[in-house]
Amino acid sequence: MNQNQLKDILVQIAPEAEPFEVIFSGKDGGRNASTYNAKNAQIVIHNKKRMHYVKNNVIQSGIKELAHHLLRDGKRRKTAAFLNTYHNLLSRAKISGRWKDPAEDVRICGLLDTAKALHMELAKVQDELGGALSQLYYHCTEDFIDFDDIVMRSLLMRPCDAKLYMRIYSDSISREHGAQAAMELARETNLTKRDEKEKHIKDGHTLQQIKQQVKNPSSSETPDSRDALAEKLQAKYRLEGRIKKMKEQIQSLDNEIKKMQEAC
Repeated sequence: MNQNQLKDILVQIAPEAEPFEVIFSGKDGGRNASTYNAKNAQIVIHNKKRMHYVKNNVIQSGIKELAHHLLRDGKRRKTAAFLNTYHNLLSRAKISGRWKDPAEDVRICGLLDTAKALHMELAKVQDELGGALSQLYYHCTEDFIDFDDIVMRSLLMRPCDAKLYMRIYSDSISREHGAQAAMELARETNLTKRDEKEKHIKDGHTLQQIKQQVKNPSSSETPDSRDALAEKLQAKYRLEGRIKKMKEQIQSLDNEIKKMQEAC
């Protein structure tokens, strides 16, 4: 592949991009496989780097610098806006058949499946941890004990993280997309936005894309009656979640008591 061929592919992926040039430096490039010169609108590929012996990698490096070009970011910062743009471009390239997702390579599919299974197991553990912390919080409240202090000293855990796990448990947040997705949903206290984020997750969007697509309102905006209703519904759903979990625990205890009585 030469620089003209790469430019043609990038233009096809992002026809809305302002004019730019693609240059193959003929160098290794050291730590950087590619760079972007915002002043001259130049995407520079260090084509002597070993990774660029593979055509697919050359295209991906070009797409990465194209994302910086679209944002006119000469400092090449990995901001949320960059990651959103980059991932959107990769999706376009994949759908059009111009780039192949390495995650679909048979050599790493097995390892990915193992990692996904463990990630799902971690989501289950998070939920169970939230249940245990919720019970601890209840007893601390009943006995006027400082829950935050107990968590920090005995569990070496930040109270904000503990309450995030508790929210995953009490709100019955879905575990089907893994631990990180569950935490991202738990951080969103607005139920409407949480549902919107979950829809994006199901559609295969990355968390970085979701953060750009579902943004928080500016501080100048004042909550309307719908926000107030959402808060009330959220409080109701949390209580219902806790009641449901407690009923399950009571039923479990009743079964154990019954077995013990029968044994006697």
